[in-house]
Amino acid sequence: MNRVALYLQEHLLGEIITNKMLGNIFLLTLAYLNPPNVIIYPMNTSDVRKIVKFSYQLALKGKILPITARGLVPDQSGAAIGRGLLLVFPAHLNKLLELDTKTGEVTVEPGLNYGKLQQVLLTHDLFYTS
Repeated sequence: MNRVALYLQEHLLGEIITNKMLGNIFLLTLAYLNPPNVIIYPMNTSDVRKIVKFSYQLALKGKILPITARGLVPDQSGAAIGRGLLLVFPAHLNKLLELDTKTGEVTVEPGLNYGKLQQVLLTHDLFYTS
């Protein structure tokens, strides 16, 4: 595991995977792109804050470590993949946090499944158009 991955593993609750550990994960997607150096499955918003702060501190030292955020996608088209750190949210940050049935406002975590959101909304005679 590289130094960045080791450092992050010591400070985060979520899972860390390096490009050498990838195996078949994202294999089709990454076959023609620059694979990420580290894939992170953040456990909570604190993990996300720590990752962004870490990347920012590196940038202040002239070492750029890009962050790509990935929600739940239905295909392998290569959307939201890039070198650096890849944050994959559906593993842990996948909940509906708040639903205001009067205004129709919904607060969700970035990895929420669209179908699950629609199911909850339909129980309140609401729907989300994409």
